[in-house]
Amino acid sequence: MLQVEDRWKGWKKKRLTQSQYQPQLEWEAHVVQYVNFVHKLTKLHGSSKNVVGTSLRKDVPLFGPQFVPPGYLQVYKRKTSPEIEPDITYMKPLHIIHPFCYPELAQCPQCDSEDISWNGWTTTGHREVHRISREETALGYQLRCKPCKLQYRSRIASSGSGGAASGDGDATFCFCTTNHMFWDR
Repeated sequence: MLQVEDRWKGWKKKRLTQSQYQPQLEWEAHVVQYVNFVHKLTKLHGSSKNVVGTSLRKDVPLFGPQFVPPGYLQVYKRKTSPEIEPDITYMKPLHIIHPFCYPELAQCPQCDSEDISWNGWTTTGHREVHRISREETALGYQLRCKPCKLQYRSRIASSGSGGAASGDGDATFCFCTTNHMFWDR
């Protein structure tokens, strides 16, 4: 549970201009823990000769990519004397955009290369998504493109600046699956 607490507290610190609603962030950190767990059970390991990952065990429930927060019935049925508080009604559904749920996203949105690495969850937490019928959130994973990174480094070296351009960082080879740049192509 320490990872869950560290994750939502880290998100809260970095969300200066976005919602910091603690029950939402804490629930989302639990969802991330679940997705990490099922992904670890099914992903291919680096030395594997298989083309397809292993199947999820039958005793592990499969949820997602759309997660709906617990409602009154779930809270009521889980405890003998539930403390039902109105704060759960303010929680929004969460859509996870992760390679476990969407393996077809494993290519660079800039150069279409499949020589990429997945680099963890976004450090700021979810994005607010405004739909026609309801509000929800989306949480993405970071993708780094190796060819774009090499091209970026060679461009920096040839320009003689010796480092990243002002605030540019690794934006030209690191993409989050909830960022508009990822979906522009």
